[in-house]
This record gives sequence, C-alpha cells and structure tokens, in this order.
Amino acid sequence: MKLLVVGARGLGRELAVWFAQRGWEVVCAARTRADVEAVAQVSGGRGAVADLSDPASLRKLAAEQGPFDLAVCAQTSGAPFRVGPVLDEDPAHYRQRLEGTVLNSLHFLQALAKASRTMVQIGTTLGARVRPGFGALASPQHALRALWQAAADELKARGVHAVYLAVEGQLATPASAAWMEKHGADRAIPPAAVAEALLFLHAQERRAWTHELALRPTAAD
Repeated sequence: MKLLVVGARGLGRELAVWFAQRGWEVVCAARTRADVEAVAQVSGGRGAVADLSDPASLRKLAAEQGPFDLAVCAQTSGAPFRVGPVLDEDPAHYRQRLEGTVLNSLHFLQALAKASRTMVQIGTTLGARVRPGFGALASPQHALRALWQAAADELKARGVHAVYLAVEGQLATPASAAWMEKHGADRAIPPAAVAEALLFLHAQERRAWTHELALRPTAAD
C-alpha cells in the first residue's frame, strides 16, 4: 500500500510515521526540501517537493510518484490563527485562508484524482458549525467542506473515494504538552486516532463509503 501525505509538518509528519511503521510505502510532499527530507528521515519514506499553490508541481508529483492507495491533504493555510469579530478581520489574512485551504485543495483534487484510490482532506469541524468569534476561520472551512461534498459525488463514479475528515481541537503531540497540562489531556486528539480513521475510510466497502467524518475529543465543549 502507498500513502501520499501533502503537508509534512505537524499532523502530516505524524501520519507519515504511523503508516510507515505499519508497512506502508510513504511519500511525503511539502513546499521545501528541508521539510520533505526531515519527514522522510523519520518515516523512512520518500520525499517530493510540491506546492499546493502550484498545480504543475502536483501533476509532476502524481506522474512521478503515483499511483497512491491513499492520498491525504494535511495542509495549513499559513495565515495567523486569530479569533475575533468578522468586522475586525484583516482582509489579507482572510484571502490567505481562502487560497491556502479552498483553492489549494481544488488543485490537490484536480492533480491527483486520477492517481489515487482514496483521497482525504483534513479539515476542522468549523466547516459544520460556527462559534462566536470564529466566523473568519469557519467560512473558508465551510467552502472547503462544500468542495469535497461535490467532489465525493463526482469521483465515486470513477471509483475514487473522497472524504472530508474534520478534526476538532488540539492534537496530542509533544509540542502541545503545555496546553494539555493546562486544559487536560482528554481534550486533545492523538494523531494515531486520525491515522486509524484514515485506515478505516480507506478499507471501507465501496457500496457503503463514508464521505464525511468528524473526530472530537472526549471533553469537547
């Protein structure tokens, strides 16, 4: 089995290591050679420089490294995380969120659909519900979710399983140790749980595919 993870930091790195430890062939893709090599080293997989904002680099990735049994888009928008009123949102940051999530995900779908069996976009449950102060963060996620709902219906006719996987809350990693100490470890989601969800989705019977799945911690609000 071959896994592609686009987005080699944070969760993408954890997923690459988890699948590699279970015998999967792993291809890690990121914007910079340094990020790619760092993840390839810890996972034992192969690395490829590709930028979600550059469709040509994704087509090259598909041609040179594909096909993939499971392709996961685990990118971040790159915009600052800021909670606050919509009227106070910086338009430049909002544009960055839109392009870094929705447009980049469209590039991922268009470039890799022919080279993938299962495709998963990692999102957040802000795509399904909006809390006060999170409007500027949630609306790009709503658009991203809608994109993948449409893609799921279109791609299933081609035998491609497309899924929007919403992960709500903090990930339980060494980098979040201080956060978990303050808020409680049961409020964070282990990366292994995300990996297990991906494996479940990939292994599903085609006649009963799940196209949307949300993971929430036990102590979620």
